[in-house]
Amino acid sequence: MRRTLAPLSLPRLLRQAAIVTLALVAPLARAQAQADPADAGMQFHPFGGLRVGVPQHASIAAVLQYPLTDVGEGSSVGQDLLFAIEPGVTAGRVSADYLAAYGRWASGIAVGATALRTWGRPWSAPQHATYVGAEVYLFPAFAIGPRVSLLRGLGDSAESKRWLLALDFGFGF
Repeated sequence: MRRTLAPLSLPRLLRQAAIVTLALVAPLARAQAQADPADAGMQFHPFGGLRVGVPQHASIAAVLQYPLTDVGEGSSVGQDLLFAIEPGVTAGRVSADYLAAYGRWASGIAVGATALRTWGRPWSAPQHATYVGAEVYLFPAFAIGPRVSLLRGLGDSAESKRWLLALDFGFGF
């Protein structure tokens, strides 16, 4: 017998995203605070984003950023790895991306891999479907811009779409 998950309300999703973010970020922040500033070890930086689009309607992201290089270290391009958990109203996703940021205006491009799961009544996607694929963020300034994802459906469900083009727009990642 297959167990189906009940759709989550937006307040419950936001609460769960906050709990997951705190669980991931608190140990890292504590370790960084105790680390010797001269030690260049791993340094993760938390931040987030808000997005509106297909299929998730609206979503909030909890992101950990791992800087590879920084603007000002003899380069005009900052390079980072991003790891995100993004619950939404009718879909959620996890992503890992490479970010190239240019200058001091928070502009650049990010490319990466993502997995998406739908619930509720998503726009242009079936309910309770799982997809994996690639995504590209373009942001001309202030980390604001579109994200395009080409996703391949997993499973043999008659309702599943074989391919899904997900589009959204927002602030942050």
